[in-house]
Amino acid sequence: MRASRMAVYQLLGMKKAVAPVKPIRYDVRAIFGALTAYLK
Repeated sequence: MRASRMAVYQLLGMKKAVAPVKPIRYDVRAIFGALTAYLK
C-alpha cells in the first residue's frame, strides 16, 4: 500500500506540474489509468 500511495503522490505532483499545459480531464484519466494498471 505504501508503494501505491507514493505512486499516487508522484502522479499528483506531476499533475500539478503539468496542470497548466494539459487539461484536467486528461490528468485525471491518466491517474486512474496508472492506478488500475498498478493494481492489476
